Amino acid sequence: MLLIILVMLLLASVILDRQRRADLRLRNLERRIERGLSALGVETEESHVPTARQLVADGEMRLAVRLWRDATGAGSTEAKRAIERLKTGTEGTD
Repeated sequence: MLLIILVMLLLASVILDRQRRADLRLRNLERRIERGLSALGVETEESHVPTARQLVADGEMRLAVRLWRDATGAGSTEAKRAIERLKTGTEGTD
């Protein structure tokens, strides 16, 4: 029984390490893509922030959330939180 638990812990450790490395590679690739798009003059996802901020100022929270979701691919809850941060002045894009 103890051996089974040790094997399971070892497997979990290996899986977590692989996930961490995959996350690091993904972030690195995202940064490279952002730099490449910026060098080509292509708007990045950050370009939606001023428009969302204006929608919040105009009281158009639903439209702001919809814009955020469309621009970032965020889920409903994540987009609502981002818009709330814009509304309260603690803005950030994550």
